[in-house]
Amino acid sequence: MSEPLILYDIPSTVPGQAWSPNPCKTRYCLNYKGLPYKTVWVEFPDIEPLSKKIGALPTAVMNGKPYYSLPAIYDPSTKTVLAESALIAEYLDATYPDTPKLFPAGTHALQHAFVPAFMQTLSALWQFTIPATNKVLNPPSQAYFRRMREAMFGKKLEDFVLSGPAANEEWTKVKAAFDTVDGWLQKGEADGPYLTGKEPAFADFVVASFIWWFKKIWGPESSQWKDVMSWNNGRWEALIKGFEKYETIVCEVTVVESSLLRRAISDLWNRFTLLSPSTNADKTRRLLRSKAEMHLGSIQGVEQHYRFVLLTALTTLGPLRCRTKCGSWRPVTAPSTHEATACNATSLQFRDFPAHKYFSRGRVIASVASFFISRGTASSPYSLEGVHKHASKLGMIPCYFLDAIWTLYSATYTFSPA
Repeated sequence: MSEPLILYDIPSTVPGQAWSPNPCKTRYCLNYKGLPYKTVWVEFPDIEPLSKKIGALPTAVMNGKPYYSLPAIYDPSTKTVLAESALIAEYLDATYPDTPKLFPAGTHALQHAFVPAFMQTLSALWQFTIPATNKVLNPPSQAYFRRMREAMFGKKLEDFVLSGPAANEEWTKVKAAFDTVDGWLQKGEADGPYLTGKEPAFADFVVASFIWWFKKIWGPESSQWKDVMSWNNGRWEALIKGFEKYETIVCEVTVVESSLLRRAISDLWNRFTLLSPSTNADKTRRLLRSKAEMHLGSIQGVEQHYRFVLLTALTTLGPLRCRTKCGSWRPVTAPSTHEATACNATSLQFRDFPAHKYFSRGRVIASVASFFISRGTASSPYSLEGVHKHASKLGMIPCYFLDAIWTLYSATYTFSPA
């Protein structure tokens, strides 16, 4: 394998970012096989456009429409894109036959029957997992998750939350579900601790991924987590501890540009408490975020060489100035009062007033993109020097804004063309 595979996963606010049981299945498989890979974080609203772009097929049909989900992988060695954890596991077995098997010979039928049966037993879980999941998501994914789950179940997320006798009754059903699965596994204990014998298989990783999910969303100190760890003579505790060596989240991660822009907006724009004496700061930030969401798709159509420059330009269109005591506007993040020159080509000016007033124009993104593409150089601006050279030629973006953005992200993230 000349290049690492790419695993597409959904980020969150929990340590390590990973939380979802479905990508976790594939992460377990990749780590178990010892295959090199890197992670690309994709927020929920970006999954469908990203899947279409990389060529991942829908994994289901919902309300008569194709439904796209993660995990998905891209294997640069074979130029293969796949979504859905079981299909990915079978592909990994076939493509890398010298690695440990996820579907040992003669176990395909058993595993493909076990997984949906296991999922069927967990129907009582949603009362306890859906609200907890929404709490750990990043804001863009929270809104999407709420909308989709409320449509799927026909009720508000708040209505999932139970208390008192109702909660105890539902929790008893969860315990009964795990008792059922424990009974299935006891039938084969003479052959080994796992479903197919002495070595773990794909179905074992499916079970473990859900237990791992509980820990991520409930927390290791929660009563629910402690309950699950005590059930069935410690079977689930032993399983999750035995698989800890396969939980590693690869440190080299990439983030798709739309997520990068959201992070830039959140990190930079939220620092400003004095947008203007006559401006409602919270309302303005919400408006700016909604404008950004509307146009994020435009980023994907921009030539790769100019994407980072475009993202930087868009970030600087946020409220990058606050009013000082003497009443003048100055850049908050700047070490000096250096002012950017006006950009006549796009009618965007950064002088004398807050730039956020110009972000409300619907054509800003298209204008900035076309400006950079038409006047750009052939060199890639993915290095800070390249960005500085390109921006200083245009006289459009103050270099200290570029420095601030670059410092925030270059040490943590690499940029994915996807």
